[in-house]
Amino acid sequence: MAHILVVSTKESKSSARVNLLEASGHSVVFARDFDAAAKALLEQTPDLVIADVRLDAYNGLHLAARCQSDYPTTSMMLLDTKDDGITRTEARRLRATYLVEPIEDADLLAHVSRATVVAQAPHRRWPRKHPAVSLVAQVAERPARMVDLSYGGFRIEIPGGDQLPSGFEVALPSFGVAIRAKPVWTRHAPSGTVWCGAELSDSDIPSIIVWRQIVDTVAAQA
Repeated sequence: MAHILVVSTKESKSSARVNLLEASGHSVVFARDFDAAAKALLEQTPDLVIADVRLDAYNGLHLAARCQSDYPTTSMMLLDTKDDGITRTEARRLRATYLVEPIEDADLLAHVSRATVVAQAPHRRWPRKHPAVSLVAQVAERPARMVDLSYGGFRIEIPGGDQLPSGFEVALPSFGVAIRAKPVWTRHAPSGTVWCGAELSDSDIPSIIVWRQIVDTVAAQA
């Protein structure tokens, strides 16, 4: 299952798309314009954004650029009503999948499947859990936000972060615990934000049990 953000000014038309994705087992959030999409991205980072190219004052390319700079782990899919070579080229530059409507349900789901496979790290052995509310953390004594977590690790966002050490401690004040972890990958956005996918380095049973209890608590709240 993937977490997907659908963005379109055509709410009635998009409801069928949302229903299709939900029927396929995905978690879906709908936003009717660029501003609503930007707010939804802040609240929970999706695996995939599916957006119309035309979004009134903005367009889907603006949203793709935002995702590329600030949400590099999110895949992007742009839907256009006609094939436009310039838009297609720009979408490719922004690493977005460009599709022309109408598109059959089976074809859309196939593209969604490929896009979410890219977004979801291949080394992950357990499903990710998205916190229902912002989960504040500290990484190497720097403020951070837990984007999602699983039994094996987590993805975290660190505003204004520098290069992370090969091993670090993650403190979760709301749970009163600190867990040792090591980065698997890091990405730096032009804004200065650092995204990191990390795995647990604590191997003792008590620490693993505590971490899994935290993951289960987050899953129950979602």
